[in-house]
Amino acid sequence: MPFDSPLPRPRGVRLRRQANVDLIDLLRPGAEHCSGCSIEMAFQTLRMLLVSGIGYRTKHRWHTTSITSLLGGYSVDHGYPVPVQSIADLFKRFHMAVLAREDTPEIAAWRRDTGINAYASLKLAFPHYRPSAPVPHLGFGSEAAVVEAIKKLLEQSAGQKTAISLNSVHYDATVIHRIDVTISPSGFSFDLRYGCRTPEDMREHGDSEWGYCLARTIEGEPFLDTLRRAIDHFEFVTAPENSHLTTSWKDEGFFPKEVRASSTVNTSTE
Repeated sequence: MPFDSPLPRPRGVRLRRQANVDLIDLLRPGAEHCSGCSIEMAFQTLRMLLVSGIGYRTKHRWHTTSITSLLGGYSVDHGYPVPVQSIADLFKRFHMAVLAREDTPEIAAWRRDTGINAYASLKLAFPHYRPSAPVPHLGFGSEAAVVEAIKKLLEQSAGQKTAISLNSVHYDATVIHRIDVTISPSGFSFDLRYGCRTPEDMREHGDSEWGYCLARTIEGEPFLDTLRRAIDHFEFVTAPENSHLTTSWKDEGFFPKEVRASSTVNTSTE
């Protein structure tokens, strides 16, 4: 599928592989506008914190707590974090990492072993673009444009409808409940959650919900590339001119010629 392919990177655009992140920058009010740490670096930092917390767990009589639950939005361990659903949700995770009370042994042990505190400066390794700089080949003219794109996807998509039926059984399941970002050791997954009722009707009447992956990190891919693919995929499945397509469009042979052509890309990392 075209949206599963790496995006071309123009010659001369080089990725950075190392990052220094001051945790205090992620704790300040309005942290998404901090010039020292881009939103791309914030997502990657949370991923690295989650990876560093694997194995820190405490078994209690009736439940288990862990660093995954601390950073992932659960009060007890589920083995995986709750997907990030907004910019505010993203930065709340850093407050939990640094400021949550050490009510259980694994929190104190993890902070001690990794040096996590409000004034820590972390050296992390992940591919990324120069912080807060324009990335014109992805359509992001500024850091503010990146933040706005994420907000539009995660915070403003609920209640919209897909033009394409994504469900091979329930063709009327076209109402978007939300889009969120699942974080795993290998990267990020932008997932569209949808059903038959609007989010407002769901609260009163309930609804079945299905998930559909818009984009998942390809090995070595920067976060912003994954975000761009998710946006392009979202725009495709919600474009009115594509309403004649159904689940069969996922077979590459059903793509219009111009969409198929876009799947041929230059994967050079120069």
